[in-house]
Amino acid sequence: MPGMDYIASTGEPEACNYSFGNGTANASDYAPTDQFFDGVIATFNYTVSKSTGNGGFGSGNPTITHPAPAFNLLACASMNDFNTPARDNDRISSFSSRGPTVAGRKKPDIAAPGENILSCNKNWTGGVHFVSNSGTSMAAPHVGASVILMTDLGVTTMPAAKAVLINTADAMEDNATSSTADDTFVTGSRWNRRYGWGYMNLASAYLHGLDVFSGTVTPPAGATPFRLYAGPMFASEKATLVWERHVAYNGNTYPTQIESLSDLDLFAYREADNGLAASSVSAIDNVEQLHVPAAADVVLKVRAMGAFDPQVPTEDFALATQEAFAAKTGPAFSPGFQSPASIAPGANFQLTVTVTNTGDLRAHGVSVQLSGVTVVSGANPMPLGAIAAGANTQAVWTVQAAGTSGSHPVSVSIASSSYGETFTGGGPGNYVVGGGCYANCDESTTPPILNVADFGCFLTRFAAGEAYANCDPGGPPPVLNVADFGCFLAKYAAGCP
Repeated sequence: MPGMDYIASTGEPEACNYSFGNGTANASDYAPTDQFFDGVIATFNYTVSKSTGNGGFGSGNPTITHPAPAFNLLACASMNDFNTPARDNDRISSFSSRGPTVAGRKKPDIAAPGENILSCNKNWTGGVHFVSNSGTSMAAPHVGASVILMTDLGVTTMPAAKAVLINTADAMEDNATSSTADDTFVTGSRWNRRYGWGYMNLASAYLHGLDVFSGTVTPPAGATPFRLYAGPMFASEKATLVWERHVAYNGNTYPTQIESLSDLDLFAYREADNGLAASSVSAIDNVEQLHVPAAADVVLKVRAMGAFDPQVPTEDFALATQEAFAAKTGPAFSPGFQSPASIAPGANFQLTVTVTNTGDLRAHGVSVQLSGVTVVSGANPMPLGAIAAGANTQAVWTVQAAGTSGSHPVSVSIASSSYGETFTGGGPGNYVVGGGCYANCDESTTPPILNVADFGCFLTRFAAGEAYANCDPGGPPPVLNVADFGCFLAKYAAGCP
């Protein structure tokens, strides 16, 4: 602990390897030693790669050692690569310790080569500077060094580096036996008690090293309880979400302020039909991973699922994805109102609302509800189905006009059930009873009565090239021209309004 305190005080590292064991983690799920390391990582923003221990498969209880159960570090299992370039025959080392934690949390995190590894001779005896060693203590430095490579590549936060390494690891399965004879590589997402989230693959990590997003969510009652990301995924491609447990660093002693873990979940929806393609919803882990069973354009959603600790107002996270993903805000809506220019008092008329999806994702289950006028026919709310981003569709009702002349307000509220969330919009509009009043030139008259005085006003505005008294309100832009004078006379003769 004093050593870690010194390292933290330098302000230098991106990663620190810790190849020590502090007792087998078979009695406590989250010991003070684990809490200490979480405090170091959460406070100083560097990663700790930790050997999981050399207790082997064991029986019953986990054989990983403290502080491997810490939430924020990378607990590393050991692989035997048989000193060959090929990966397909690599398997877990027989001595590598097994998880999960006592409470069932997913540790180890990742596996890396740790058997017969050439490294420094700590004794320098007889002029021998390098020796071959085996153990998870040899696997963990591979992971720590890989974090350095991630930062050199441009990854700026430790949760992001952790997310990328886990997301690009090759998943493996031990088939619930202590033998490695039946162990296999598997496609898609899989956590295994011996291999963790998989065998680290730096070629894949290099390819996808910058396909990672850093974001923030609030508790469900807050302003931003979810974040959305959209892009294409092939069958079995993965996405990985990582965040940290908040522990207040207390120097070289055990921490006393340990906040409860925020519960974040990860979902994948097909953008085309709003169907849920995959999800990862552990309530006790701070790593969530999923894969999609079939190729699709998907919307990934990071969602806060429960109240945060009172000392944690917001939660930062990292999301590792595949290529060509982008952050999105979701559907948004803008209404446009259309009604006849001339409506008699109390008459039925057709009111059309054009709903435009001004957001950046396809909206599903859209409905629009009209208020402020009596609906004669047409469902209210009216279902509109799906609206692509940038597209629009129309809702049409037959409604009854007010009994008095003038402009009358209406409004709509728009809702969409998309990607497990509700998106809303809406706005005000109006319709005018006594449509001839569009030609009224004296806007101060209430209600706007068309009379002889308007002729002089009309001519004055016509000479000035103005458009206010234009008789054709549907013509964009409303330019006042000679044709409007005939319309003006006709409306006057009809006794507007």
